[in-house]
Amino acid sequence: MGWHGVHPSLGLFAKAQGCDLLNEATPPSVAIIFSGRDGLRTVPNSIFLRRPPTQRKKFPSPGGHSRFNQSSTRGPKLPNSVFCLLSSEFRIPPTNRAYNSCVYGALIALLLLRLCISVCDAQPLTGFFAERKQMVEEQLLAPGRDIKNQRVLNAMATVPRHEFVPKALEKFAYVDGPLPIGYGQTISQPFVVAFMTEQLDPKPTDRVLEIGTGSGYQAAVLSRLVTEVYTIEIIEPLAKRAEADLKRLGYDNVKVLAGDGYRGWPDHAPFDAIIVTCAPDHIPQPLVEQLRDGGRMVIPVGALENQQLYLLQKQGTKVEQQAILPVRFVPMRRSP
Repeated sequence: MGWHGVHPSLGLFAKAQGCDLLNEATPPSVAIIFSGRDGLRTVPNSIFLRRPPTQRKKFPSPGGHSRFNQSSTRGPKLPNSVFCLLSSEFRIPPTNRAYNSCVYGALIALLLLRLCISVCDAQPLTGFFAERKQMVEEQLLAPGRDIKNQRVLNAMATVPRHEFVPKALEKFAYVDGPLPIGYGQTISQPFVVAFMTEQLDPKPTDRVLEIGTGSGYQAAVLSRLVTEVYTIEIIEPLAKRAEADLKRLGYDNVKVLAGDGYRGWPDHAPFDAIIVTCAPDHIPQPLVEQLRDGGRMVIPVGALENQQLYLLQKQGTKVEQQAILPVRFVPMRRSP
């Protein structure tokens, strides 16, 4: 925002007229008032433009308002008219009928600005809105998929998946399948991301550990649902790229570590939930130890052709596990 919370375009326009702002507007109502033969008028929810004191002379007007002498030679002259764009209504003093090209230009600029603000308010900040909507409706809510958690659906509908795939594959970002992201790794199928997230049952106060950052997309989805996300990626270039993308996109509650995910992140343990997006041949004991009592873990386990997704729940020293879906993830890598 610009001056006093006003849209930057309005601030620049005011500066171009050599004016100050007297008070800020309450969007979406905007009023810009120029001093002229009719003096300075008071309109609710307005932005008032005036010359700095050194550039004007003030004298009383019969109507009780202050009028400004336009004969000052310092700075550009203000148009002798009053404009108000207030709740889509223009009010022009009937006593002013001579408008120069600058006046009409300003009026058109304000109309375009108001239109732009309305359009921006109605549209998402990122592209591919229709594709995300279609993905949710056809891949997540479709019969046989049946993702029901509304918070998960909302996150999937808002996180820009296309920002986490290579530019050359951007147009395929919302297809019903995984995509390569380099270094022999993939970004998981949207349904799998949503399903694993729903099974994890994330709470707003949770602190979650993710093993296998990959593109950063799963971490971004989780970040909309929990307090903090800690994610580990063993392939350092992927970790750096994901960290940069997450930061660029404003996912500030995600912390990325380049390292061996098998060992977890003991400095930040215990975690309320752990999600693993690469498949070890057994459940890593360090991850079980870093899961708090009552915590949940979703993890694929097994060889490439025979993997099962498991849901684990820790109760004291006991860990209950349940196979919930046959899957196919890249194997978990270990550091030497």
